[in-house]
Amino acid sequence: MGHEATNSAVKMHEAPTTRASNGQTYRGPFAIMTVLFFMWGFMTVFNDILIPRFKDAFTLDYFHAMLVQFAFFGAYFIGSLLYFAISVVIGDPIARLGYKNGVVIGLLISAAGSALFWPAASSLSYPLFLAALFVVGLGFAMLQIAANPYVTILGPERTASSRLNLAQAFNSLGTTLGPWVGGYLIFQYFARTGVHGADSVKMPYLAFCLVFALLAAIFFFAHLPQIGEGKIEAGFAALKYPHVALGSSPSFFTSAARSPSGVRSSVFLARRPSRV
Repeated sequence: MGHEATNSAVKMHEAPTTRASNGQTYRGPFAIMTVLFFMWGFMTVFNDILIPRFKDAFTLDYFHAMLVQFAFFGAYFIGSLLYFAISVVIGDPIARLGYKNGVVIGLLISAAGSALFWPAASSLSYPLFLAALFVVGLGFAMLQIAANPYVTILGPERTASSRLNLAQAFNSLGTTLGPWVGGYLIFQYFARTGVHGADSVKMPYLAFCLVFALLAAIFFFAHLPQIGEGKIEAGFAALKYPHVALGSSPSFFTSAARSPSGVRSSVFLARRPSRV
């Protein structure tokens, strides 16, 4: 009897990190989430490449060129603020939608914003480019809200932080490759094929649109766990936990420090002499 209990405890301890307490494995859903985290990081820094490109295409000073960052990250702030306001009034929307549907909605919004780059480039409209970036930012804000906690619950609670760290590692890989791939495509590849100015962003962001739409379809039709539907509470319940309020400050400062580094790297890549 005691020997069987010991064996059971060992088996539970050796269970895969993506196995839930009911024995169901979530390796497939978690793999899909890592792809999402990679694309999410890749496109976030890819947007930095737009600053030197738009500066030349629309003959902008740095103040107006930096509206690219303002539009994109401003959408994070406004989207999160709207989400918080809705949560205070009617309760957490994710509790109504579920995490899976929240991810799908975020992907579709991001796909719609990416698609707007084509008419913006065709009409050479800088305000339309900024509007497209704002829509993409709203989609990413929704992904931030839904995807991060979704990863933590795709398995046992004791390994939640490990899963999130692994997913964030793929996000960091995307942020590492984004400026280099974007710099090559926009400043070298399309320059070699004779596409210059605002037109050089058409194909990359069309590709982003298709990838986000494909991921949304995969998430919608895949047999992913429907987690999140349940008790819906309105008000400021989340703020009663001190670590929520205290944790928001480091997040603010890390984002503020990270964004300028991406911008400067994109400017550096833009100023490198072409070897083609």
